[in-house]
Amino acid sequence: MHGAKADSETERVACKPGIVMPLRMMLCLFVLCLAAVSHAETTGIEPDVQVRQAAEGGDRQAQLALAASYRLSGRNTLEDHAQAVRWYERAEAQGSVEAAYWLGVMYEYFAGQQNIDLAIRWYRKAAEHGHASAQGALGRWYEWGAPTLAAEPARAAYWYRRAAEQGKVDAAVGLAGICLRGGADVGCDIGQAVHWCRVAAENGNWDAQYALGCFYARGEGVAQDHVEAAHWYRQAASGGALLEAQLALARLYLQGQGVSRDYEQAAFWFRNAAGLAEDLGESAPDPEAERQLERICREHRVPACIWRGPIPSPYMPIWYGYFGLPETADDPDSIAAVAHRDNAYAQLCMAHRHHYGVLAEQDYAQALHWYRRAALAGEPAAQYGLGSAFRYGYGTPPDAAEAAAWFLKAAERGEWNAQYELGWQYESGEGLSRDYARAAHWYARAAGLTADASASQGFNPHAREALRSLCARYPASECDLLEQAAP
Repeated sequence: MHGAKADSETERVACKPGIVMPLRMMLCLFVLCLAAVSHAETTGIEPDVQVRQAAEGGDRQAQLALAASYRLSGRNTLEDHAQAVRWYERAEAQGSVEAAYWLGVMYEYFAGQQNIDLAIRWYRKAAEHGHASAQGALGRWYEWGAPTLAAEPARAAYWYRRAAEQGKVDAAVGLAGICLRGGADVGCDIGQAVHWCRVAAENGNWDAQYALGCFYARGEGVAQDHVEAAHWYRQAASGGALLEAQLALARLYLQGQGVSRDYEQAAFWFRNAAGLAEDLGESAPDPEAERQLERICREHRVPACIWRGPIPSPYMPIWYGYFGLPETADDPDSIAAVAHRDNAYAQLCMAHRHHYGVLAEQDYAQALHWYRRAALAGEPAAQYGLGSAFRYGYGTPPDAAEAAAWFLKAAERGEWNAQYELGWQYESGEGLSRDYARAAHWYARAAGLTADASASQGFNPHAREALRSLCARYPASECDLLEQAAP
């Protein structure tokens, strides 16, 4: 009972939308860079001699283009923030609201020009003329406060709302947080928090997706609905690789809330959250995830525990080799389209997508379909995947003998996870006649101890311990390799 209460409190603290302020801060400069590129593209003016002449002659668009060129170093200009401010001021003097906003940006962010009071002054001027980005920035400063500006949640909510109503997703996130924390004092409530969270979530904001999942999980501002909670946690976990969302989704799979209880999926997401994958170095290892993963792997033998390849997050290079590039549904060169044209690699990507529910609906039957097509084409990773489906009953009734047949095909082509599984089946006699000599052979190959190990795609860290355990009971020739190998 005490444990359940502690878990509830942990979830409540973890789900507090602020909504995830550090991520919003990190995105600020990235957004500025994108906006600069967009501005240069929309003006259609290059910072060359003609542009400079036009700017000096009073052309407002040329002045904006020249300022942007000095701000980020253009084709014929070097970065010079003082010159950027000068040209933004000249454009603003002619009534450019865009220039007023960028003056705020210059004084807030750029070294040598930083002056928060001036930044707020320019944001306010642009905001009062309807500039959505300036309204969002002004809302942010009213939320946080500054040395000469007291934090005023009600004013923050006002400016966030004006920006959010013009489609600014980050402002919708800020407004949701203000409504959640401020309540009646800021003229909105948890229902409004949910509304603006949904607006941001539906526009792809990962923090809002996670927060919306929390609302549904707890039944705050909406009717409790673990199915919806799982949907939004998955969006945040898959899209943004947020550790909190991965943990929340893993818990739902472990408990069978909103989804069928699935130890494979629970292990997969706990493993991501634990920081065990190479590409999640940005997330500190999470003790709870490590404990839960250890327990699942001790009590339930699932592929996510056995397999030790990289489990990726969506904006890291390894992701593209595992799930394929994200793409639009009607893209003729999409992974799905290429898979239908009998490309085995694309078929494997489709199988992975459906197996783990990343970039596609989680569907073991569909995963089985694509594993089979790629396996028949000779793709060893797909042969291992198909063997796992038969071994553990994903999308098909369990069939240990069929699993062994596919593991053997993959193992002979160097797939080390399949080699480990094959060793285990020979040792246990599941699906194959018990044969300790063959078990030792495949464990040794999976552990990278044999002469042909270089043909393998990697080494399974469980295999060496499995071989050591087997050697304590059976004197296989491969046991000598353990003594020769470095510890």
